[in-house]
Amino acid sequence: MKICPNCHAAVQDDAMFCTSCGTSLQQNAASNQPNQNGGYYQSSQPQHQAQSVQPQTSPQYNAAPTMAAPKHEFFEAYKLYWKNYTNFTDRTRCSDYWYVVLMNLLISGAASLFMFIPVLGYVISTGWVLANIIPGLAILVRRLKDTGKDWPYVFFSLIPFVGQIILIVFCAQDSEMGPNQFGPSPKYPYAGGTYAPQQPQYNPTQPNMQNDYAQNNQYPPYSPQN
Repeated sequence: MKICPNCHAAVQDDAMFCTSCGTSLQQNAASNQPNQNGGYYQSSQPQHQAQSVQPQTSPQYNAAPTMAAPKHEFFEAYKLYWKNYTNFTDRTRCSDYWYVVLMNLLISGAASLFMFIPVLGYVISTGWVLANIIPGLAILVRRLKDTGKDWPYVFFSLIPFVGQIILIVFCAQDSEMGPNQFGPSPKYPYAGGTYAPQQPQYNPTQPNMQNDYAQNNQYPPYSPQN
């Protein structure tokens, strides 16, 4: 008979586990040898108990990736059109672009009424067309960049009829989510992506840390970008 080193119960010599407490008897076979006093050596190995490991949770960020920034009002968008007269680098969201197109159509229609006046009508119409060449080209480039397309796509306008339709389709597309290679998104400033700022590393000593897009449980103030 063998003696269990854990509960000291008597078990069969060929038993591999104690029938009382379930302790393995193989790893303690050496400790079951009788000593000089007729007793048994007690195993010095502590009985390990399974410890429950709490999973480490990541911080809850407050950014809303698909949350769109407020749109500009009609006249505010048109004011930004002239304010960014030579701005070919930033991005322009879809609503701002089509507000400008609509406003220019209305003004062009009103200017055409002066065509019945021989000299004045020609001066007004020609001056209006020339004044809109640079800002019109700039806002078209910014709208294309907002959809992820670079300025060479402007040359589609040189293709009769078909090129105009292609540009209309491009300019009607939604803004790319988050920053792209041309700059931050004017519509989705809270979204991430390849060009988004790196998120801060989680620090367990700061459970209430915020990311770059949410400070003190509030969204950052929206700065108009055209």
